[in-house]
Amino acid sequence: MAKVFHFMQSSKILLSFLALFALWSVNFSVSAQGSIPVQGKVIDLRTGEPIVGANILVKGLNTGTVSNIDGAFRLNVSALPVTLTIRYTGYRPEEIEIYEKPSETLVIPLVENLLNEVVVIGYGTQKKSDLTGALSSITEAQIKEHPVPNIIQVLQGKVSGVDITSNLRPGGIGDVRIRGTRSITASNAPLYVVDGIPLSPDEAAVINPNDIASTEILKDASATAIYGSKGANGVILITLQEGKKGKVSIHYDASVSFSKIHSTTDWMSSGELLDWQRLSHITGGTYTGAYGTAPDPDFDVQMFSGGEQYGINNIKTAYSWNGDGTVQLRPATPEEIAQGYAAQVPVYNSDRLFDQHWTDLVSRTGVTQNHQLSLSAGSETSRLYFSLGYLDQKGALIDQDYKRYSLTLKGDITPKKWLTVGLSINAIKSLQNYGVVENTSNGGGKDSYSQALALAPYASAYDEYGNILNTNKVGLSEHNILLNIENATNEHSQFSALSNAFAEIRFTPWLKYHVKYGTQYTQFEYGSFYGPDFTNPFTAIGTASSTGYNSHSKRLSWTLENLLLFDKRFGIHAIGATLLQESQENIITGINMRG
Repeated sequence: MAKVFHFMQSSKILLSFLALFALWSVNFSVSAQGSIPVQGKVIDLRTGEPIVGANILVKGLNTGTVSNIDGAFRLNVSALPVTLTIRYTGYRPEEIEIYEKPSETLVIPLVENLLNEVVVIGYGTQKKSDLTGALSSITEAQIKEHPVPNIIQVLQGKVSGVDITSNLRPGGIGDVRIRGTRSITASNAPLYVVDGIPLSPDEAAVINPNDIASTEILKDASATAIYGSKGANGVILITLQEGKKGKVSIHYDASVSFSKIHSTTDWMSSGELLDWQRLSHITGGTYTGAYGTAPDPDFDVQMFSGGEQYGINNIKTAYSWNGDGTVQLRPATPEEIAQGYAAQVPVYNSDRLFDQHWTDLVSRTGVTQNHQLSLSAGSETSRLYFSLGYLDQKGALIDQDYKRYSLTLKGDITPKKWLTVGLSINAIKSLQNYGVVENTSNGGGKDSYSQALALAPYASAYDEYGNILNTNKVGLSEHNILLNIENATNEHSQFSALSNAFAEIRFTPWLKYHVKYGTQYTQFEYGSFYGPDFTNPFTAIGTASSTGYNSHSKRLSWTLENLLLFDKRFGIHAIGATLLQESQENIITGINMRG
C-alpha cells in the first residue's frame, strides 16, 4: 500500500464503538431471588396462529430468546418483577410486566401494525390509512433503541427521503434535508414543531431524546398546506412524553458509550517522509548533497529543518556524530556507489529520526454519559410526567466537549367529563466547548485533528523541559497545535425554556374546542478568545491572536391557537373538519462584540 506523507490532508473516519454499560429501570417493589423460569407462547391476535422468530427480551438486560416453530419460548430471570419486551417485524411491540412467578404458560398476542394507527399530522391526528401525503413516523421504542444525544441522530438512517449529514463534534447537529435541497441561498432546514410550538433546529436539537414520545416527518406539499411557506422544506413534529394511567413508576436510565478516531490512512514515519522528500529533490535535479546521492545532514538541515534549532536537532538524530561535532562517515557499498553514492558517506539510519505522533497528542478515547430520572403517574382524571436529564460528552478530540441539563414537567387534569386542562414545561441548559478553530473561509483544517495532520512528524511538540514548545511562530513547530489549544477558548452556551398550556372543551363526542398558548424563550451566547501565542495557521477573520469575540442573542416567541374540531361518523363513513385561528410573534435581539 502506498504511504501518504503527513503534510497532506486526508479524510478521517470516526468509528464509534458504543458499549452500553447500564440501561435499567428501577421499580419500587420486592424482588424474588434465584433462577425463575418464565415460559410463554406468542400468537397473532387476529388469527391465533403462532408467531415464529419473535424476539423476547428482558427489558434493561442483555437477556432474551426467540420463539420457536410453535411460537413458544422459555427463559430464566434472576429476580422479579421484570418487564418482557416482545417484538416481531410487521407487528406492534408489546411489553408484559411480570410481578410473581407465573403459574401457567403465558399467552402473548401481537397486533399487526396495520394502517389504522393514529399519527400526528399538524393541528391534530389522523389514521395512517386516511393519509394521502408522504409521512414517516418514529416511535418511542425506535428512539430508545440506541443511546444518542439529540433528535437529529435519532432520525439518521430511520426515515426514507430524509438526508442527514453527520456532525461528529460533541453537541453538534447535522444538516437535515427532506427530499433534497430546494434553494441555493435560502435556508433548506425543515420546520421543527414541539408540542405545537415552532422551534429552530438549534432549539429542537437540545431536547433530551428520552423525553420524546414520537416523531412524525411531513415530507410533501401537505406540510405547506398546514404550516404555510415556513413548512416548505418539510416539517418535523415532536411530541413529548406524558404521564400514563396506572401506578406510579420511577425509572432511572443510564448509558455510557465510547468513541475513538481511527485513521484508515497508512501514514509515513518521520524517516520515510524525510527519505521521500530527499528523493523528490534527487529526481527533480535539485539535490546538492556533498556525498553524491547519499543522505547529507547539511542538505537535510537546510531544506527540511525549518531554520529553527529544535527542527535542526531533530533532523540530526538520524545521523551519527563524532565528538568534535563532525558527521561519522563509512565506506559506501558497490551497490550504493552504482546508485550515485560517494565513496565515503555519512552514517545514517532513518529509523532513528525523531518521530512526533501529533494526532495522538490531540485525540483521546471519548466518553459519553447519558442519565435520566423520570416519574410517570396517572389516573382516570389526571396524568403527570416529570424527568431530569444529564448528558456529558467528552469528545474524541481533547479540546471538544459538551454538557446538557434538562428538565421536563407535563401534566393534565380532567375535572369534568367535558373539560381537560394541561400544562407542560421543558427547560434545557447546555454548554459546548467547540474546539480550537472555526475555519470556514478556506479549505484548511476545521479542527485540531486536521491541523495536527498538517504538522511534520519530525517537528517537536514539547521543549527539553517537557513544556509545550513555543518557537515564537517560526520553524517546523510554528503552528504547534498544543500551543494553539492552550491559547484558545471557544464556548457556545444555550438556555431554552418551552412552556405550553391548553384547555379542551368537548361539546359532544364529535365536536370539541381546543385552545393552546405556548411560549419559547432561548438565549444563545458564543464567546471566544485567542491568546497572544495563538499562531493563526489559516488567517481566518476572527481567529487572530489576542482577539476576543462575544455574541449574545435572545429569542422570545409565543403562539396562540384556537381550534374547532369536527369528527362525525355515519356507519362506514366519516366526515372531519378543522377550523383554526392562530397568532404568532417572534422577537429576536442580539449584539456582537469583537476586540
